[in-house]
Amino acid sequence: MAPAPPAPVMPPTVIVTGGAGFIGRNLTQKLLDGGLRVVSLDNASDVKRKLMLQDIVADKSQFIDVQGDARSREIVSQLLRQYEPRAVVHLAAEIGVDQSIEDPLGSVEPNVAGALNMLQCCEIYRYIKSHQQQPFKVLIASTDQVYGSAIAGTTSAFTEEDSLYPSSPHSASKVAVEALALSYFRTFELPVVISRCATTYGPFQSPNHLIPATVSRCNDAHPLHVYGDGFYNRQWLHVSDHVEALMLLLKHGEPGEIYNVGTKWFSTVGNIVGDIRRMCRSKSEIVNVTDRPGHDRWLTIRSDKIESLGWRPRVPLSRGLSSTVSWYMARREWVRQIERLEEFNRQRVGLGRHNMGQLAIAQVEQ
Repeated sequence: MAPAPPAPVMPPTVIVTGGAGFIGRNLTQKLLDGGLRVVSLDNASDVKRKLMLQDIVADKSQFIDVQGDARSREIVSQLLRQYEPRAVVHLAAEIGVDQSIEDPLGSVEPNVAGALNMLQCCEIYRYIKSHQQQPFKVLIASTDQVYGSAIAGTTSAFTEEDSLYPSSPHSASKVAVEALALSYFRTFELPVVISRCATTYGPFQSPNHLIPATVSRCNDAHPLHVYGDGFYNRQWLHVSDHVEALMLLLKHGEPGEIYNVGTKWFSTVGNIVGDIRRMCRSKSEIVNVTDRPGHDRWLTIRSDKIESLGWRPRVPLSRGLSSTVSWYMARREWVRQIERLEEFNRQRVGLGRHNMGQLAIAQVEQ
């Protein structure tokens, strides 16, 4: 009788929360391309997850798509026990500064509670598995918005040691998540690494963000909206460079450390809208609309720390923006389907006190 064939050896596993989101979807494919098994946890509907993940190239045994909320202790604990990951990348979050101004509680609570639950479940899992002495790491994705606005027109840029001064409920929730993560490192020695990335753009971004929204407005011959005077300067990071930074931090990021991930490519929001209009050959009018409350004027960070590990941004803004616009132009139906699922109607949100007053009236009427 021939001996039974040996059981297949599964590749190391990474759990990605928010795996069907913008960054998560791009990171998932990169992890799979590197021979890793990926478990994606996302609370999006089945239809939206299918739209976001339908082009994922992977063997079925290497990619596991799970519908669920990062706030669920039962779900997160089960995934950790079942798949025994070497790392967890926490990307799950309510996105959008405007949305957080419109509904602060609805944005902050999921971000903070989801991160806290994930950290607690990871600490318990690591404690149970401590005898196996296998490497384990938790990577928390944060944002340059935690610093608030730098002084416009200066050459100064934020480093990881600078104070945090968030301008919106969204960025404040990121500060809270970072503080929780560092507390778990210092109290429980949970190996946590934090990334603070610049404004990221590229394929699979939600249509309510600047670049895909502007492309859609060009396609539909609608006016192109620019907040305030449009002179809001950003570093623009292509999603492929963002993903490369996360991959590097999974391998070489030092537990308890924070890493800025910026670029040398700057542009104002107004210029980005103008560039997209030109690329789309659109005749849509550019309209300056009411500014966002607390809008950060100048966001700039130094990336020396992660660059010392060997990372460099490789996609210039001119090339990255052109390829991104082309990507959305070629996928108009995909964009429309995502817009329908997100109940996206291009109505302005995040106007501050006016909308807050409407919310208060609605609650009183209830």
